[in-house]
Amino acid sequence: MGAKRTRPPESATDRARLLAAMDELAESNRRLINREHQLQREQHFRELFNRIVTRLISSDDLKRTLDDVLVMLCAATESGIGAIYLQASEERRFLPFASHNLPDHLPPLEPGVGLFGFVTREKKQYVSGDIPPTFPLKLRLADDVEVPPRVVLIQPLLRADQLLGVLVAGTTASYSPEMLDLVQRAAVQIAIAILNAVTLQRTIGLARELKFKSESLRERYRELERAHQLKTAFLAAASHELKTPLNAIIGFANVLLKQTHGPLNPRQQEYAQYIKKNGDHLLKLINDTLDLSRIDSGKVALVRRRINLAQLLKECAHSIRPLADRKAQTVHLRLGDSIPPVTVDRSKLKQIVFNLLSNAIKFAPEGSAITVQAQLTEFGDEIRISVTDSGPAIAAEDRERIFEPFVRAAQAAGTEGTGLGLALVRKLVELHGGRVWVESAAAGGNTFHFTLPTAGVDARGRRGDIVKARQTYDA
Repeated sequence: MGAKRTRPPESATDRARLLAAMDELAESNRRLINREHQLQREQHFRELFNRIVTRLISSDDLKRTLDDVLVMLCAATESGIGAIYLQASEERRFLPFASHNLPDHLPPLEPGVGLFGFVTREKKQYVSGDIPPTFPLKLRLADDVEVPPRVVLIQPLLRADQLLGVLVAGTTASYSPEMLDLVQRAAVQIAIAILNAVTLQRTIGLARELKFKSESLRERYRELERAHQLKTAFLAAASHELKTPLNAIIGFANVLLKQTHGPLNPRQQEYAQYIKKNGDHLLKLINDTLDLSRIDSGKVALVRRRINLAQLLKECAHSIRPLADRKAQTVHLRLGDSIPPVTVDRSKLKQIVFNLLSNAIKFAPEGSAITVQAQLTEFGDEIRISVTDSGPAIAAEDRERIFEPFVRAAQAAGTEGTGLGLALVRKLVELHGGRVWVESAAAGGNTFHFTLPTAGVDARGRRGDIVKARQTYDA
């Protein structure tokens, strides 16, 4: 039989070490448990925050959404009551918008008064346990007794430092840091939802207003269109009715001036000249009015043909010579290099050039020169034709107006005219797909430009029947 082993006696030091190790293990376990509980609480509040955000973005009904979010926040923070106030746009007061466990009709909050003064001034979260009996939000106890909450939380709803409202909650317990952090983060999302809802409502309001105004404008346009059609029809009918007797009057005046039925004394000749001159003026007015009414009513169809532009401009310069000779004026025609042919209505283009030349002769001084130029624009897709005179400069404010019917520039005062010539020019140029404008020099002189799309030019810039040489004609 072997000898029996015996355990050595434990010393006091060993027992102390063992107890210390056990205490350390217990403390470590407590820390782990506390940490686990803390992580669980953090996870719980994260999930709460995510649910709040999801609810805020899931509906366009702001009132119902904030009611639901308020219930969620009150449950998470163990608050017996809660309310969200929004600042009224027309005043500084905060009006109740959503509430939990509170009467339907809550009093408004005045900024800068009581517990709300700090929040509206500092725009920071505020928690207070010193609640005055006059605090407007009360907790209802089991016996229907209403008392102020023991602790109140007031959270500003801010967006870009703009105070949109406040969230108020009350509890009989206290608020933990996690609760306060949840409310603070949720407040940012609530403010975004409020601002989005306000923006949406404004957008809807503007859309409705725009729709109403658009409908009003459309109705107004239809009325103007009907009035314009009636005016055009009246002018056309009246002009036709006037042309027949007017032609007879002009014809009789010509007969009198020829004196085929006997001589006229000087006064009678003067009267006959006066009748013919004013008859011709009135006939031009009627013809121009008819032309404008036809264009406005869409009854003018261009008969487009491919023509030699240089030849047409030369014809116009020669035809206008008798009118220019009366004022000892000269008309110069200058063409740039390689002017291509154009596809236009020949008679309408002649009318455009004649109107511009007649206008220049009328306002240019006696003995002056009038120049007609034509050249390709920079990209070669248009030809620019210009008529330059040395008459009084047209004021800047008149340079667009003079192309309207019956509008004349200030420098035209005292000069005979219908006020329709330039209006016809613009209408006819635009029918051809071109533009017309005028430039004036401060010292005097005006240049009327108009453009025509080029013809006979292919995508590679090759031209067909082109006037090759630079040409200058003195008509």
